[in-house]
Amino acid sequence: MHGANAEDMVLHVPVGTIVKDALTGETIVDLDQNNLKYLIAVGGRGGYGNAHFVSSTRQAPSFAEL
Repeated sequence: MHGANAEDMVLHVPVGTIVKDALTGETIVDLDQNNLKYLIAVGGRGGYGNAHFVSSTRQAPSFAEL
């Protein structure tokens, strides 16, 4: 599945990894111990997806939904 129903993506990083905000440079989390977990991003509400809009005359959508 994709979107809101997709499985979680887990990224394994080395101990000592520091996660910073790209715009402000502010430190979000310092992963300074083994087996620490931190949720960085949450998925959206989901939507129809491109497959919903396909028809025999419209093979790819040329618009975007909110």
